[in-house]
Amino acid sequence: MVRLAAVIAFLVTMVSPAAAEPGAEDVYRALGVFDAPTDYVVLVDTSGSMAEHQRYDNVRTNLRTFFGKLGDRDLVTLVTFDVVPSMVHSGSPKSAVAAVDAMPVVPRGAATDIGAALELAVSLLEGGKPGLSGAIVLITDGIARPPAASRYHEQGGPAWSELAARGRGLASRTGGYVVPVASGESGTDQMRSVVPGTVLLPYAEGVGDFLSRLQEQVKRGNARRALGDDLTSGVEVSWSVPDGADLADPVAAKLVLRSTARAMPLELRNLRVETQGLPGEVRGLPDRVELAAGERRELELTMSSTEPAWKGIGRVAHPVRADLRFAADVGTSWRPVLERDLGVRLENPAASAGGTWNGVLTKGVRWLYLLFAFVALITLPLTGFLLWARRNPVMRGVLVAIGGDDTTHRIPLHGSRRVTFPRPEAGGLGGRFRVRGATAPRGTPVLTYLKPDGTAGQSRMCPPDAGDLDLYGVVFRYHRNATH
Repeated sequence: MVRLAAVIAFLVTMVSPAAAEPGAEDVYRALGVFDAPTDYVVLVDTSGSMAEHQRYDNVRTNLRTFFGKLGDRDLVTLVTFDVVPSMVHSGSPKSAVAAVDAMPVVPRGAATDIGAALELAVSLLEGGKPGLSGAIVLITDGIARPPAASRYHEQGGPAWSELAARGRGLASRTGGYVVPVASGESGTDQMRSVVPGTVLLPYAEGVGDFLSRLQEQVKRGNARRALGDDLTSGVEVSWSVPDGADLADPVAAKLVLRSTARAMPLELRNLRVETQGLPGEVRGLPDRVELAAGERRELELTMSSTEPAWKGIGRVAHPVRADLRFAADVGTSWRPVLERDLGVRLENPAASAGGTWNGVLTKGVRWLYLLFAFVALITLPLTGFLLWARRNPVMRGVLVAIGGDDTTHRIPLHGSRRVTFPRPEAGGLGGRFRVRGATAPRGTPVLTYLKPDGTAGQSRMCPPDAGDLDLYGVVFRYHRNATH
């Protein structure tokens, strides 16, 4: 048994009709993030620069709206920061709405220590509820001015490196989101150094529009992280054909497929097989195949010869060594949602799997079949002749026909099976008589009158030495033992 194995992005069995294109909510549900709770840590800059252009007042107003739209199972931790970070609230979104009033009425901070605020956020999520997705939301005018005594005074220093390492430990379940309340600097670089893949929301006066969209951005971020390796996942494939199998008869080949995707369905199109050295073809590949995430399926294929099996005298087994290669184009029904709504890029490689098969192809006509054909060639004509001879036995003796004017015909029947002779004169009637031997009594002549128009008249048997037989005005006498 030859085993061929490879990892391909998808290959499968059963052709299924095209389903309706899934929407973003369908994908979110499949990934388990549609209504999954999120642990929000909201960092609000309370440095003095936030008082300009009513930035801080707008933030507080819109935070109440944002917290009011969150789900009951979400968690909210509200942190203000300037020289040092300070936790204002930790609990449900409903209580967070009221906690906004506990924030400083006027931002008066003399510094903006984004690093210290991020460190507190990371610590809170590290000690948070296991398995819960996290979101760090940074709301700032972006002017980072940590105090001289801060561990994060030096950008890229040891404290930042340590914090970045801790942030990478949360990367699989935590997203970063920056809401700028002023043009120019936004603190995004500092945030991304700790939370890779941080999303920067576009700046606009008054942060209301962007806070209203933040919940959807968080859901998208959770979906992107839930996809994980699915964006490059494929299918483990192994197939087998019996070693030494004979292509003279169809050979069954089994293809086993297992999706390595955790959540994303895969689909395979334009399935094809290429062969070298195979005097035949492989059948059974569908036009399109779908696999659910983690699904295992078997595909039954058939290899058969395209060469005439009868070619050659005698049965001869010819060795076959063939290189086989499967290939297909890979994709997913989620592609429009992933690229349009989540902004991710799929990198599923083209499907391929190949190997070598060793077998035989037996061709030629068996000698026994040739013997049967030879016997049949002789027997069939002989049998046909014997059947014909049985139905037309040999006649013997002499048949005498006497016409109406006493014209006499003596017709020797020695060895004759059929005889046709003119009608003796009988009152001007025309026509002929046909004579054949009866099967019982064997060889006794049976006479049939053939009219001038070619139609057959009455047929009568003429028993030997039994007197005269009058048939259409002609008298017949049959002498079995006569010779002339």
